[in-house]
Amino acid sequence: MNNFEDNQPVSQASPEASPVAGPVPSGSRRRLLRGGLAAAPALLALTSTPVLACNCKLPSGFTASGNFSQTGSYNCAAPGRKPTGWKLAVDVQTNKFSGTDVTKSTTFASVFGGSDNTTFWSLFCLSNANSDSRALAAAVYLQSIVNGGYQFPYMSLVQKMWKDTEGAGRFTAVTAPVVTWSRAEVVTYFKYLTGLSV
Repeated sequence: MNNFEDNQPVSQASPEASPVAGPVPSGSRRRLLRGGLAAAPALLALTSTPVLACNCKLPSGFTASGNFSQTGSYNCAAPGRKPTGWKLAVDVQTNKFSGTDVTKSTTFASVFGGSDNTTFWSLFCLSNANSDSRALAAAVYLQSIVNGGYQFPYMSLVQKMWKDTEGAGRFTAVTAPVVTWSRAEVVTYFKYLTGLSV
């Protein structure tokens, strides 16, 4: 039994003067409220994503099957730098890639495992850097340091994609839907993330 409710006097006030109900809205106020509620979905649709976020799909929302859209291509709205772009993004004082603690002399093997001791810098200087799978992996890794998370993979995920697809291996992300890719499909995804044609 609630003593609070039992001891309260019964209010005889009119609905317009009731402190709980408040005044009855006028016709114009009701129209304003209805109009505001009707406009809410349109206003939510106009909200933009944060400027610093990369508007790319994470693996669970991306398909590497080739059926990207009706035009057969898929574009990242705000892609990361291409390998040749990272070549230009080095602080001459520290020899570090912009926004990271990774230096020009960082080797591919030190980040992705294996025995390839080619430096990131050397990969980005290749004449075919934008199509070299190792250079693409290095570029996506650096970009993931800068803005990994919201709509761009974390660096640990980029490393896992590469390591899991060594040889005939497959990368699997247990998401909805489940994603299972070969190395070629991972490279296709890296091209997408760097704004190269897919």
